[in-house]
Amino acid sequence: MFSSEFREMISTDLGNSLENLRWKKRKILASLRDFYGMEVAFISRFTKDQRIIDEVISDHDAFRGISKESSSRLDQSYCYRVANGQTPNLIKDARKEISVVDIPETRLLPIGAHISVPIRLSSGKIHGMLCAFQRSARDDLTARDLSMFELCAALIGRDIDSLLINNPADMLGTEEMQKLIEQNEFQTNLQPIIRLPQREVCGFEALTSFSDHPGTTEQVFSHAKHLDLISSLEERAAIQAAQFIPTLPHKCFLALNFSVSSIEDLDFTTIFSPEDRKKIVIEVTEHEKVDDYGKFLAAVGRMRKIGLRLAVDDVGAGFASLRHVMHLKPDIIKLDRSFCDAIDKRSGQRGLIKAILDYATNYGAELLAEGIETEMDLAAIQAIGVTMAQGYHIGRPSPATSVCITQKT
Repeated sequence: MFSSEFREMISTDLGNSLENLRWKKRKILASLRDFYGMEVAFISRFTKDQRIIDEVISDHDAFRGISKESSSRLDQSYCYRVANGQTPNLIKDARKEISVVDIPETRLLPIGAHISVPIRLSSGKIHGMLCAFQRSARDDLTARDLSMFELCAALIGRDIDSLLINNPADMLGTEEMQKLIEQNEFQTNLQPIIRLPQREVCGFEALTSFSDHPGTTEQVFSHAKHLDLISSLEERAAIQAAQFIPTLPHKCFLALNFSVSSIEDLDFTTIFSPEDRKKIVIEVTEHEKVDDYGKFLAAVGRMRKIGLRLAVDDVGAGFASLRHVMHLKPDIIKLDRSFCDAIDKRSGQRGLIKAILDYATNYGAELLAEGIETEMDLAAIQAIGVTMAQGYHIGRPSPATSVCITQKT
């Protein structure tokens, strides 16, 4: 039967890593294909109307069209029909199976023997299918062979479940991420920022959410970076957010988040109109390392030359953000929420904020306190001399459409 190495591999927990899961899928596919003598073995996943090939093992030129990330109409696939009980899991000769004779591949490849079993998640949802087939018919395949595929599918489903719990956005493939970006499958939310001591709204931070996709906003952006699509996603999110600028109160600015690589790579003159640039603040976070400050400073210089202002986010959360402040001299320094939590009770933190405020004032920057959740915290940072504040006590993020409607009325 299967080697001891294969049996150990399918039963081992490799950790909650997308790379480990991919490795395990390919090992399972290679072992099933080789043991059963099939020409192709693959794993698919389902979207709303597409079947997408997740992983595939085949070394025959006849199957070049069955490649990783290739897709087809869901209702015109063996996978879908097997998953819905229209077609048997085990087919000895597909050319004699009436439920698939209308599928073009049955005749064109052709398909002879075919085994396909659903990959079910703990919720009961079918994630996709584990499949193998060859062009010739097979009379020797039995229910015992099918049970081995079912075991492997169950183990893959278990590992996908684990990944979804810990890193759900990792389940977005390149094609799905590109579709998310191209079709603007996200929502712009705005959180108000007030000026102190007047306590009047002076700006909004644009925050992106992905209600129709797995994972938190941070996880989706992190996975976009892994797929080398972060600049495309941040650009599209900024363009969508900027359309609300004309509806904001006259003196309000809009803060938009960009990673270091996006600031270096993007041409902001093509993204924002000259009129909009007057109201835009570009926020850079500490979550991405600056490899070359000379290159980054040049990009920031180009950005400022066309009228955009700069903010450094999460200052105090780590050393990187303090380095950003020293190198970049941002127009706005945004204090991390950890600085401001229960600030009325922490004299040491108040002293540190005062020191940062003095540093900012010396070169003409303003300080913005994030994460303000109580009136006591707001009063405390106002007493220190901080000139702007943001947080749930001031206002939660709301859909940009409703915020702008409220501001206009």
